[in-house]
Amino acid sequence: MGKISFRELFSREAAEDEFLPRHLRGKPAPPQRLGDPFVHEELPLDLMTVPDAMVGFISLTCKSCIELLPEVKDFTEAYTGTFILASSGSAEENRMMADSLEFMFPVLTVSDDVKNQYGIKSTPYALRLQYGIISGGFPIHSMQDLHDALRPEE
Repeated sequence: MGKISFRELFSREAAEDEFLPRHLRGKPAPPQRLGDPFVHEELPLDLMTVPDAMVGFISLTCKSCIELLPEVKDFTEAYTGTFILASSGSAEENRMMADSLEFMFPVLTVSDDVKNQYGIKSTPYALRLQYGIISGGFPIHSMQDLHDALRPEE
């Protein structure tokens, strides 16, 4: 294996950065591995047939996550892709949440192991998928972050 100078290393990272969506440029790379498939045994659909999907990860003990939940329904009504909510709640808690907030999208129960599998250190967080393959990921500070992720590149 040959030696790589720091200059080469950083210039390669800079070149890769130009291929990231505008809102992710200059930020640390998402912790999950781009190009990995998103797999979860409870999925009610085959994501490999879905051109555009987003998985939002939340924790029911996260104040920011809880505050964003009422806005998720409005976002999904405008989003033309498939939205999936991955929650730390039990199956019963997630069913009650989905019924109460009238969610028309799947709500999965996920453990910390699943979040760790995808490198998600904190919630709320979103993964963007294309045909079931992870194409990006980002923390959600406000619903605007989800809307920004959908904007086409200029």
